[in-house]
Amino acid sequence: MKLKTVLFVAVVALLATACDNGKGVAQNYKSSLNTIYPDAKYVEWDWDDGMQTAEFRSNGNSVKVWFSADGSWFKKETDYRKIADLPTAVQNAFNASQYASWRVEDIDFIELASGESFYEIDIETGGQDATIIIRPDGSIVSSYRD
Repeated sequence: MKLKTVLFVAVVALLATACDNGKGVAQNYKSSLNTIYPDAKYVEWDWDDGMQTAEFRSNGNSVKVWFSADGSWFKKETDYRKIADLPTAVQNAFNASQYASWRVEDIDFIELASGESFYEIDIETGGQDATIIIRPDGSIVSSYRD
């Protein structure tokens, strides 16, 4: 009976931790998120590659933010659905590329705390996968086939 009670308490504690909606998240992470996304709601906190992360929706897009140990943001990733949602310079660069006729699978806008930012566009055609990296000004950084 004692073993069942201990197991029950452990399961309840695990579930409470998994569903804490930020209650167990250090304040420095929450403060940093509130500074860069003051309107973020329904935030899901997790860990990814040893870094605290926050996932939520902003302006209809899924956003994920990675935080350094000190609470400052390290990387932000915003998911877009289609090329038409991107800035004109990025649309033009993609449409002028050799991949313009390929099917878009995923689009992420990645911002790094270092100041670098780019669009990572995953595409596919006929069983071939590729990725094209485009800066916000429309310059193509690289493209490669997976």
